[in-house]
Amino acid sequence: MKKSTALRRLALSPAVSWCLLAALLVMLFIQAFHPWWRQHLEPDIGAFQSRANHFFSNGSWAGMDYNEYQPGALWFFAFLGFLTPSADNYEAFLTAAMLVNAALIAAHFAFFRAVGHRYAALFFLAVAAAMGPILLFRFELLVSLLTLVAWMLFQKDRHADAALLLGIATSIKLYPVVLMPVVLMPGFAARDWRGMLHTLLWFFIGLLGPVVLAIELGLSFDGMLQSLAIHQLKPVGLEGFWGNAITIVQYLAGIPLRITPNYGVHGLTTDLPLLSDPVLNNFWILPTGAAIIGIFRVGRRRGFTDPGYAFLLLFAFLFFSKVVNPQYLWWAVAFLPFIPLAWFKTSLRKFVILSVMAGLLMTQVIFPLNYTEYLDWFHGTVASPRLFVIMALRTLLLLVVLCVTAYRLTTLPDPEKR
Repeated sequence: MKKSTALRRLALSPAVSWCLLAALLVMLFIQAFHPWWRQHLEPDIGAFQSRANHFFSNGSWAGMDYNEYQPGALWFFAFLGFLTPSADNYEAFLTAAMLVNAALIAAHFAFFRAVGHRYAALFFLAVAAAMGPILLFRFELLVSLLTLVAWMLFQKDRHADAALLLGIATSIKLYPVVLMPVVLMPGFAARDWRGMLHTLLWFFIGLLGPVVLAIELGLSFDGMLQSLAIHQLKPVGLEGFWGNAITIVQYLAGIPLRITPNYGVHGLTTDLPLLSDPVLNNFWILPTGAAIIGIFRVGRRRGFTDPGYAFLLLFAFLFFSKVVNPQYLWWAVAFLPFIPLAWFKTSLRKFVILSVMAGLLMTQVIFPLNYTEYLDWFHGTVASPRLFVIMALRTLLLLVVLCVTAYRLTTLPDPEKR
C-alpha cells in the first residue's frame, strides 16, 4: 500500500507529469509517421492545405469549388498556412498542423493541471494516448480546448464569456452549440430573461465574428450554407451506431447492403424505412433533448455547471448522429477528465474509465490500422467479419457507457448530501 501511494505521489509531481506529457507526444509523433497510421490519417491534411493554399493564392476565400468546412475552420487552416514558408508546401503545412496540435495537447494538459481534480491531467494523458495520433491530423483539439475553457468560465458564473467562446467554437465545428441550452439554464430557472438575452448575444458575437470576416473576404453566403447542408447529404457512416445497426439488421433480414461512399464518407444507404436518411438526420434530437431535460431537472437542485452534464450531453448527441467519424469521439471524451471523481461511484468510475479507454483503442484497431480490410469486408472481398465484430462490440461498449452515465445523472445526490 505504501509503495502504491508513493508511486501515485511521484506520478502527480509536476516534473514527472510533464515528462509523461513529453513521452505521450513522442509516442504520438512516432505513430503519426508510421505507415500503419499515416496512410489513412493523412488525407484530411491535404484538404486543409488546399483551403489554405486557395486563400493565400487568391487573397480571399472566393471561388472555392467545394467546401464542407465552416468559416472558423477555414481561418484555422489559413493560420497553419501562415506558419509555413509557402501555403502550397505540403510537408511544411503538415509539420505546422502537427506542431500546433501538439501545442494544443500541452494546453489541454496545463488546463487540467490548473482546474481539474488531482488525477485529471494524468487521466487526460491516458485518454489522449488511447485516442491516438489522429489528434495530430485533425482540428478537434482547438474546439475541445475552447469548449473546456468555456465550461470553466461557466462554472465561475462568467456566462457571457463562456457563451462568447462557445460561439467561436461553433464557428469552427457545429457541436459546441449543443452546450448552449445548459449555459442558458441558470437564467431560465431564475426567469432572468434579460440575462439570457445577454448571454445569447455574446454567443452570436463569437459565432458571427469569423463568419462575417470570411464573407467579407470572399466566402459566399450560399457556399457557407452549402457546407452545412453537405452533412445532411452524407450517407450513414460505417463506423457509427446506425451503420452497425443497419448492417446487423439487414444481414439478419437477408437484405444486401448498398455501400454508397459520398462526400468523403465511406457509408451506406439503407432500404429500411425507419432508418432512412431523413429519419437519421434528425433522430439525434430525441436523445439530446432528453438529456437536456434531464440535466435541467437535476440542475435545479444541484446547479448547472457540473462537467458531467457536458460529457453526457455531447455523448448523447454524438452517439446517435448519422456519421460518427473516429475523431468525433473526442468531442465527449475530452470532458471525461474534467468530471469530479465523486461524480461516478467507485465501481462505476472504474467501469466508465476502462470502457472508454477500451472503446478508443478498439477504434484505433479499425481506423486507421485495419481500415482497408474493414472496408473490403463491406465490399465482399474479405470473408472474415472479425473487424466488424470488433467495431460492433466497441459500439455496444460505448452504448453501455452512455446508459450508465444517463443513469448516474438521475441518482446524483444533492450538494449538501455529498
